[in-house]
Amino acid sequence: MLKKLNEWYENEFYTNQLNIPEEYREGFKVYTIYDEEFINYLNSNDTVNGSLCISKLANEFLTYLTSDE
Repeated sequence: MLKKLNEWYENEFYTNQLNIPEEYREGFKVYTIYDEEFINYLNSNDTVNGSLCISKLANEFLTYLTSDE
């Protein structure tokens, strides 16, 4: 799944579009592949809904990061 995810998005996408800090990028990638909804989009090559879903996941991830500080 990580290989397919890396084919979908460049590393800059995570920092520039999703605001994921660079040091958490790989952890976020792992986080996304445990989301069943996102995996369904990834498997069906549904990049539009996949992008919407990964944006939602990024918000959840960032909320978790800030609550942990």
